[in-house]
Amino acid sequence: MKTKLTLLVAGILSVIGLMGSQAGAAGQLPLVITELHGSVRTQLNLPCGDPVDETTVIESGRMEIRPEILTREGAILSAAFDLTRLDLFLTPFAVQRACGGIDATAAFREIGVRLAGAVRFPGEAAGAPGSGQYRFVIPREQFLIYESIVDNAPVPQPETRYERPSQDVFGVIDLARKIVQLHVVLNTQVRFRAGCVRSGRCLIDQREAVTQTADVVGVGGSCRTAPSVATTSLSDTTPPTVSCTATNSLGSRFLVLASDDDCVPPTITLGPYPLTNGAVIQLQVSDQPGVQLRNTSRNGIEHFQVGRGDAVVKATDLAGNASTARCR
Repeated sequence: MKTKLTLLVAGILSVIGLMGSQAGAAGQLPLVITELHGSVRTQLNLPCGDPVDETTVIESGRMEIRPEILTREGAILSAAFDLTRLDLFLTPFAVQRACGGIDATAAFREIGVRLAGAVRFPGEAAGAPGSGQYRFVIPREQFLIYESIVDNAPVPQPETRYERPSQDVFGVIDLARKIVQLHVVLNTQVRFRAGCVRSGRCLIDQREAVTQTADVVGVGGSCRTAPSVATTSLSDTTPPTVSCTATNSLGSRFLVLASDDDCVPPTITLGPYPLTNGAVIQLQVSDQPGVQLRNTSRNGIEHFQVGRGDAVVKATDLAGNASTARCR
């Protein structure tokens, strides 16, 4: 009996050892990123004057993300990521308008955004085999944001609220270069006040629609940082890499990826339209030349009509070097 038990235990251990040799999680350390770049575009309708269309840069922030890559004999079986922290602070800005003879100023002195809870999501291998690039999509329902704003409104400060994106969040993780990119869109309302008195009553007091589009780039590696455009244009002669690869059998949806040796990611365009790195776009070929944006789906996929031969994306780096790729 003892012999049989010994053989059984030995057999189980050998099977476990065999499984461990065939499949395992690649040892990946958490990415702790304290260098965040990017911008937030704020589009706001006002009760008077031109609408606000203001782009502010990300002033500071922190991102922490833990990868979990399961491999077998060098092949990737699955990839998952835990985004445990995301803090952003935006550059302050002010908006001035005259409403019926009333001068109104909305001064946003401090804008802070943070992820309200950790998010786990799968990644899809992208780019060349072994590149360490993964595209991901996070359902909007799972991405809760806490926003804190200090402004000049006659209300208790800071003003805080919880928001969920109006579209699914998507982006790219480059494990080799330790770069994470996020694209987040918020649609909400803000309260616009003007002509207010000490009692708290305002001659103009109404809610207006606002859209915030954030493109965040976190750099945790040792990519070459360009100190200025002038210096970069003299030292950088290497164009960025760019690809536009079909993701479905019909050849109508394409994954767009671009990279450069600078920490600043290249600008990507399709015709006159900017694209986000890692975006999936849908193209409809037409006899009409040029590129036209038709609509954007709920999950952030932009639908374009393109002329024959016009389905070409272009990536341009900070020094002006450019590369193109045909979508196919």
